[in-house]
Amino acid sequence: MSSNDHTPQLAVLKRGKRQVATQLKNDFCRAASSSSGAQQLDEILNFFIDCDKPVEFETTDWCRYLISGGTQWTEFSDHGKVFPLS
Repeated sequence: MSSNDHTPQLAVLKRGKRQVATQLKNDFCRAASSSSGAQQLDEILNFFIDCDKPVEFETTDWCRYLISGGTQWTEFSDHGKVFPLS
């Protein structure tokens, strides 16, 4: 796959992890925008999660921001620790 295959995603990624993740989270919270948010998320994940490429720190970091909705990973994981398991 050439680098030109991912041109639209690269433009989005230049905005930064936190901003992109927060925008996607907000898109998914609004039902009307969820299809465009889902498409954008799919494109970003297809760019980072490629079985032909090794997993790098940047990939892991982007995934953490996407999972946490734009908050710092430590803040997100600390918040999850306050909920009881049972």
